[in-house]
Amino acid sequence: EDWRRHKADEEANSVPVKVLRNAKWGTAPSYDIKVGELVLLEKDCLVPADVVLLHSTNTDSVTYIETSNLDGEANLKLRHPPAGFCSNFDLQGVQQVASFQAVVECENPNQKLYQFDGWMRTDVRSLSFTRNSFFGTSS
Repeated sequence: EDWRRHKADEEANSVPVKVLRNAKWGTAPSYDIKVGELVLLEKDCLVPADVVLLHSTNTDSVTYIETSNLDGEANLKLRHPPAGFCSNFDLQGVQQVASFQAVVECENPNQKLYQFDGWMRTDVRSLSFTRNSFFGTSS
């Protein structure tokens, strides 16, 4: 049983992910993602780590995620960028994305499965976000 779990973890942690490094989108295995790196998630991909949604290409800025591997529920969950953030973030301009800097603070791990609070500070503003802007390995 332990061996099977080890092999499943190894496979899950080796999924290729698009990561922004040196102002270019490249591919890296999910185990190589560092805290603070920007990742590009595409339709039907697995979420490789806990992430804060900064932008969605959907016209309403909403992203839908499936969490059946976490909570057994097959219905899609809605996620959206922090209020007031998405409209100023141009995903097409890789130089703008590469120069983006923010400090993200999150609450400490706890037992609250359906609540999450975090804060993001940039040089021009401070935004709060909830579970609706956060998803990943514990959504």
